[in-house]
Amino acid sequence: AKIEADKLEIAGGAALTESQRIRIKLDQDLAAGRVKLSAQNERAVRLLQATLSCDEDSPVWIGRLTLADLSDYAAIGLGETLDLHLGSERFVFIVDGKMLSRPGVGETRGELSVVSPLARYEAPFAATVRYAVTGAISAQAAISALIGPVDWQLPDWTIPAGRLTFAEVTPLTAARNLVAAIGGIIESTPA
Repeated sequence: AKIEADKLEIAGGAALTESQRIRIKLDQDLAAGRVKLSAQNERAVRLLQATLSCDEDSPVWIGRLTLADLSDYAAIGLGETLDLHLGSERFVFIVDGKMLSRPGVGETRGELSVVSPLARYEAPFAATVRYAVTGAISAQAAISALIGPVDWQLPDWTIPAGRLTFAEVTPLTAARNLVAAIGGIIESTPA
């Protein structure tokens, strides 16, 4: 039924967002058995269902993965890194929640909630920081100092000495505020 709904959405002729295209491809690949999830210890994990999304106002991907085998659920820990191979695309996630559900009598399913690694720089994963630079610094260097290496696609500019100060914010919030100063956004790549 979900695949049929996806076909109708595509046939409707409306422009699809990147998130919608990825969701539709995920549904098709799950139905065809072409999705591979591997846990940190490099073992393959079979999925029953996966839902991935990246909200317009959020720089991180989030997802919910339903595992086919409860032993895989038990073996995967909070904070563990997972690779989801969806066709030719690779998504990297960190497990941030685990939940057992009982959809029917005698039936138990293990579900994982996952986030992209960029989420480590935002609450609840990161503490608030005080960030101040006394000398002049480029915006790109400041962002990299806050959240690590980035694929910079904005004009770089120099922030004058003593003008860059953030207090009691998470590193990602500071980075987002700095990039927003020239109308940019921070997006998490799938991998």
